[in-house]
Amino acid sequence: MSKKNIMYNYTVEDHRRRLQNIRLVEKTGTVSKSKQLVTDYIQGQFVWQSDRFSENDEEFIKYLAQNGIGMIQLWEKVSRKDHKEGDDPNEWEMHLGEKMYRPYDGKLCAEFIDIAHKYGIKVLPYTSTNFYRVIANDFNPAWALPREADLCGELAHCSPASPGWRERILRQYTGILDEFNFDGVYIDTGYTRPADHMCIEPHYLPEAKVAEDEVLAFEENSDYDGAMGDLLALIYGEVKRRGGIVKVHKEGIDTIRTDMRVYDYLWVGECITDLDFMRRRTSFYRPYVVPDFNYKLDDDDERYLHSIPYMQFPVVRNGTTGIGSPEADKPNFERQLKWLSLYTRLTEFGTWCYIDCDAPAIIPQKGKNTVVSLFVNTDIYIVAANYGYADDTVTVAGKAQEYTPDGEGEKINGSFKLPARKLRVFKYENNKLNTDGEISTRDIESGLIDN
Repeated sequence: MSKKNIMYNYTVEDHRRRLQNIRLVEKTGTVSKSKQLVTDYIQGQFVWQSDRFSENDEEFIKYLAQNGIGMIQLWEKVSRKDHKEGDDPNEWEMHLGEKMYRPYDGKLCAEFIDIAHKYGIKVLPYTSTNFYRVIANDFNPAWALPREADLCGELAHCSPASPGWRERILRQYTGILDEFNFDGVYIDTGYTRPADHMCIEPHYLPEAKVAEDEVLAFEENSDYDGAMGDLLALIYGEVKRRGGIVKVHKEGIDTIRTDMRVYDYLWVGECITDLDFMRRRTSFYRPYVVPDFNYKLDDDDERYLHSIPYMQFPVVRNGTTGIGSPEADKPNFERQLKWLSLYTRLTEFGTWCYIDCDAPAIIPQKGKNTVVSLFVNTDIYIVAANYGYADDTVTVAGKAQEYTPDGEGEKINGSFKLPARKLRVFKYENNKLNTDGEISTRDIESGLIDN
């Protein structure tokens, strides 16, 4: 039997049940800090080294697809320190210069994309809207911020307000999409906000250029990225015109500050060592946020405590160290896939997510350090996360069945214990319906819904 999909094979009763569950949440005083409808969401996203393609890839790609991976993001070697002994320096210097971000072996990459597509996985190449190798033959220093801002002394941060840089970069994007059958692009921006340039040049003024070749056409401040928003919106529009996906990374836990749509997925977490800090700063960014945390954790499951309640799922890795630190840890790959399977169930197409909510009809009581999110479709899932350092008791108005990455857990009736710094997931038994399968307006208004 095929998996249920709201656009294809929901029955009348499936639609009825979904709407009744939504009604229960919506009409009983639920207040949430964010509410999102899941539509075009690829939950499982895997990082793959862009110079490593081989004839043995198909078996592993098939395994990824069978375990919920829907996107492979090719990760680039972006600086000299990333390249190993024996690499041809002319090849990679050209690759990151005049022939920006092309696969090292075009034939093998094309075959890799075909294999991924065979198993329903999309592939995004590494690109950058701002990084450029300073030793490239065609690099123009007038495009870039002062050399003090170079990454590792090798990659310049080019200005999105530079007409010369725009002429160079935009044709690169159309070129790589024309040349290869990619499903969009991953953009490692390499963007330095003009307002942040004060750390390099203390006397920066709002109308002062940070690169020689700039036209200051837009408002630029700490809350609005005018030129960068414009540049990304152009690329986003071109990729969407082709039916593709845009995934963006700025740095750390930052985002591009614009009111325009410039990404489908935002990757956050580079060099961040404090999961609480990352969660608090990124929890209510525009979806979909894809966190990455690969420093060593005492409990590997802690990465899901900080992500799943906020409709996020971490980048999936397989023994590949992360970016940003030589101490980067390797997440438990098989454990990641188990959590992904559970998370995919919570966030099926057509699910309404009530993030960080108070839902008295379902959860009458919880502690001050506990966050509850509801994932509502034909079933209601309760996700409860305790960010405090003492155990908590959460009260449920009815019965619920726990689900863990390893399968069914505890059955509860009325309340459950939530240990400090832990996450628990339950499927709620909706006993709030009357004999006609409806929640009556009278019961809601009279307060009988809580009985």
